[in-house]
Amino acid sequence: MKNKMIKMSAIAVISISLFNFGTNASLAKSEGDSFEQLVQKLEETKNYIQSGIELSINERDQLSIENYNMLHDYLEENPNIDHEKKISIVDQVNDLDVIIYDSQLENKSISYTNNDDTAISPFALEIGGGTSRYKGDILISNVAKSYDVIRHGHTALMSTIPNYVVEAVRSGVVHNPASVYWGQSHINDEELYYVKDAPDSAYLAAYQFAVDQVGEPYNVKTGFDNNDEWYCSKLVYKAWQSAGYRVGPKMGPVLPIDIAASGNTIKYSNVPKNMF
Repeated sequence: MKNKMIKMSAIAVISISLFNFGTNASLAKSEGDSFEQLVQKLEETKNYIQSGIELSINERDQLSIENYNMLHDYLEENPNIDHEKKISIVDQVNDLDVIIYDSQLENKSISYTNNDDTAISPFALEIGGGTSRYKGDILISNVAKSYDVIRHGHTALMSTIPNYVVEAVRSGVVHNPASVYWGQSHINDEELYYVKDAPDSAYLAAYQFAVDQVGEPYNVKTGFDNNDEWYCSKLVYKAWQSAGYRVGPKMGPVLPIDIAASGNTIKYSNVPKNMF
């Protein structure tokens, strides 16, 4: 009983601390002040989680939600934040999610029916034709691409075919070996994300939506409601939206980092180059 009361008290303190962040941030003198407040709150949460107190999945979910709400409040209050700083704080929240959910590399809370990674024909795009356990997972890099002076990154959906991706690149939407794009030497920050609470059928549905767009043109200036032209993160967002899950802001445009910061995606692997 005593341990239970201690845990409940600690959760209450963390929750109150996170709740108060929104009020404190609005009173901060500068964007830098609120950034330091956010980092401090995340560190407090990290220390709490690592204190050895056991948490139920509902309690873990609540902490994750509070962290992402805090992140989203900060980003809304600071829309012109330096992109490198945005990457840094999103990475901190994502890394904290790994601790919250005790994510092990390449072990997801997704039950696949077949984990055999035997390669198959690259032309077997139909549902059920592939066997990769990564199918429908989201691959993200925050340094891969730039538009004008903005380094906005790149994202893709993993295929049912091992080491293949579906992605929107300058030549259009393609289904290619991941090494064609992701094997470039300047891309060194690839990470894999799964979608929280999504069943296997949703991963297949998201993958199938993306595959159905293969051959359609690339346009970084396309409208978010236009389903005939694509850029990388719009394709990933719309694919998962078609499966019933929102992995980014409610309104477009959406960047790869927005998908990482959605709160509905969980990082579970830093991708080794030899995967591709």
